Amino acid sequence: MVKIIEEAFLTMVSDYLLTQREVEHVIDHLSESLTGGNLKDMYASEDRVSFAKQLILPHIEKEINRRKKISTLDSGLMQRGLRLLLEDIADSEETLGFES
Repeated sequence: MVKIIEEAFLTMVSDYLLTQREVEHVIDHLSESLTGGNLKDMYASEDRVSFAKQLILPHIEKEINRRKKISTLDSGLMQRGLRLLLEDIADSEETLGFES
C-alpha cells in the first residue's frame, strides 16, 4: 500500500509542479490522513491507485490554492507590449548598422 501511495504521490507532485515547500506541507498533512482504517479501505478497494490519488488530492488542492494568483493580460496590453518590443529591436538593429 505504501508503494502505491508513494508512486501516486510522485506522479501528482510532477503533474501539479509542486515546489519543495509545497511537497513538505502536503506530506505533513497527508501523514495525518494515513490511518490504519484508510489503508485497510485502500487494500479492499478494486482500484488502489485511484483510491490513493483520492486520498492525496485534497491535500494537494489545499496547497495549490495557497499559491499567488497570476492575472491575465488583456489583448490590448499584449499587443502594445509586443509593438514596443519590436520597435526597440528595430531601433537596436539600426544603431548597430544592420539594415535589411
